[in-house]
Amino acid sequence: MKKECGFSPALEDYLEAILELAETNKIVRVTDIATRLKIAKPSVAQALGQLKRLGLVVQNRYGPV
Repeated sequence: MKKECGFSPALEDYLEAILELAETNKIVRVTDIATRLKIAKPSVAQALGQLKRLGLVVQNRYGPV
């Protein structure tokens, strides 16, 4: 049985958006991600919390990703 890692296709979409934005802009903000994915900023903040817990992104509180 495969162990659950907590990584969903939706989180993969967030990571792709972050990578694409980082390639164009040096700073990636929650607003940029929300605009790119056409979703609300609180949804982005929640997903970033999961990605931080998984060790996949670094973000200081209220700072860029």
